[in-house]
Amino acid sequence: MFAIDSSGSIGQDNYYLVLDFVKTVVNSLNVGPQTRVGMETFATDKELQFHLNSYETKEEMVNAISFPYSRGTTNTASALKYMKESMFQDGSGDR
Repeated sequence: MFAIDSSGSIGQDNYYLVLDFVKTVVNSLNVGPQTRVGMETFATDKELQFHLNSYETKEEMVNAISFPYSRGTTNTASALKYMKESMFQDGSGDR
């Protein structure tokens, strides 16, 4: 699970560097039934990008990792709370 900071404090250039890093990490994983990936971005507000069960192949995931930079304030607490309460659920792909 990735929570990616897209706030003004990280800056646009660094944000896109983080997305490239996340793509590299996903490419190194053995994505399948035992390894799932979910992502959200956050700044002032959090935004679900995809749940743990949204994609079945790493190619689909890597192609989906192209979220726009949003600026705003850094609201990490809200992002982590949302992840716990909404993304780590059976219907979202949690086991």
